[in-house]
Amino acid sequence: MVKITQSHGYSVRELRQLEKKTPKARLRPRLMAIRLVWEGYPAASAADILGVSARTVSTYVRAWNTGGPEALVPRHSPGQPTKIPPAIEAEIIAALQLSPAAVGYGISANWDSRVFQAF
Repeated sequence: MVKITQSHGYSVRELRQLEKKTPKARLRPRLMAIRLVWEGYPAASAADILGVSARTVSTYVRAWNTGGPEALVPRHSPGQPTKIPPAIEAEIIAALQLSPAAVGYGISANWDSRVFQAF
């Protein structure tokens, strides 16, 4: 059973206010998970409400207990590096500055997925 062991100076009411006012969309459900567990919901029930796993809720609670709301802020995840070689990327960027007709693809005035794929 997961428990909130640190309030970090917040009450449940203040946490709800923070949840509503936060501009970060990915932070909102994390704060809501903390609030739900603090209000007595089991991690599994909070997870069902939020559409995440109970393990995820437990991770949020551990983060909250050790670092408060700052520990719940999602970090930047850069994703997979590009697989396009730099020379080809430069060619694509240069071509997209022009119209498809200017680079030899018919009379189309706009780039769309079919024209771009043909390029």
